[in-house]
Amino acid sequence: MWGRRSVATRHFERALTTHERMGAWPLLARSRFELAALLLDRGRPADRARARELLEGAEATAREVGMTRLAEQVAD
Repeated sequence: MWGRRSVATRHFERALTTHERMGAWPLLARSRFELAALLLDRGRPADRARARELLEGAEATAREVGMTRLAEQVAD
């Protein structure tokens, strides 16, 4: 199970880079949110700070592009 989470984390990190480079802001917001959820679920101490950073970015990006439902979901 942990191995799959590590693979998924690497895929999400690559996706974040790609989405940002492409200017695919809605995908970037969603990927940040999903990666944060994965990190929080994984539960490693170092993951919490990264998850917090991702959630802040997800909320800010979601608000900028009008994804109010995602922004509210992140804020909860």
